[in-house]
Amino acid sequence: PTYEQFANVYAVSLSRLLGSIDGAGTLCSVLFPSSTFLDDPPVGFEEYVAAKHAGEAVCRAWQRSHPEQQVVVERFPPLVTDQTAALLGSDALGNLDILIPALRRTKV
Repeated sequence: PTYEQFANVYAVSLSRLLGSIDGAGTLCSVLFPSSTFLDDPPVGFEEYVAAKHAGEAVCRAWQRSHPEQQVVVERFPPLVTDQTAALLGSDALGNLDILIPALRRTKV
């Protein structure tokens, strides 16, 4: 995928989704799953990393303009998904060890 495709998902669509949800009522909290790749970008992931940075910027802007709501940005390490299982194995329980604490940091 290209930067444009990544950014369309991680920034543009996120912004539209937040606006749609906000227009329908009060949004309590949002969890944006970012990536530890932003801390140490691997070669070949530059466009992905740039788009994730853009998504985090959308989250910061949303938080500033909606202080009554909570936007939690978590930089997760690579998780086992359908796309990465062949590379990372099948440790779905390991995913829960990472995801559950992040979910607990969001308002209910």
